[in-house]
Amino acid sequence: MVIWVLVLPATWMNGTFRGHADWLARLIPLDNMPAPSDIISKWGPHATVRFTHTLPSAGWAACAAFQIWGPGVSARARLLHRFSGRFLLICSVLITLGYLAIERGGLSTDKGHKVAQRAAAVWFVVTGICTAWTAVSGRNLAASAEARVRQIRQLHGRWAARHIASGIWVTLQRVLVLAGSALMRLRLLKLDSEEERVRYFLGVGGFSWLVCILAGEIHVFGRMKEKHS
Repeated sequence: MVIWVLVLPATWMNGTFRGHADWLARLIPLDNMPAPSDIISKWGPHATVRFTHTLPSAGWAACAAFQIWGPGVSARARLLHRFSGRFLLICSVLITLGYLAIERGGLSTDKGHKVAQRAAAVWFVVTGICTAWTAVSGRNLAASAEARVRQIRQLHGRWAARHIASGIWVTLQRVLVLAGSALMRLRLLKLDSEEERVRYFLGVGGFSWLVCILAGEIHVFGRMKEKHS
């Protein structure tokens, strides 16, 4: 996801760097891309979305990778975990503000499933808040309450896993879009109309969200089971 956002296609550059959208259009033929035809140029006129929703998602994804590994045992590893977690939550706030800008401007690709889309956004916000709250609570408790601190940290890990799952689905969606593009080039997948391509794009998005949320809950359940064994 970091490469997708910062290197290619890096759509946040549209409108900031002259000619970037035209260069992408030449480099990536949209005839074989199972996605909306404006996927490359869509955010060009909308700097607020580019710099709050799109660009921070690279920082979010990079920090999520550090968080998945856990705090580690060394002081340096714990410090890195703490600061990457804080930066991840800052990015989460920016991404949410960008989503609100998309909603306000009526820029969403999926205009037919608003309830599901907003529910996913709300879950992203809720898990982020719970992740932040449990992190702060664990640090503020007195050292004498060791058992309580351990319990809060376990709870923090569960909510952090849920928050990562609630956002990382976009990475899986992009992978499935690239897979669909390869299948179209091999003529194993036929999507002739704009409607069919948008339907594929949204379909793999919904599938990716469900898979990641389920994987997150399986991870949480597995960790809870380990603690009680």
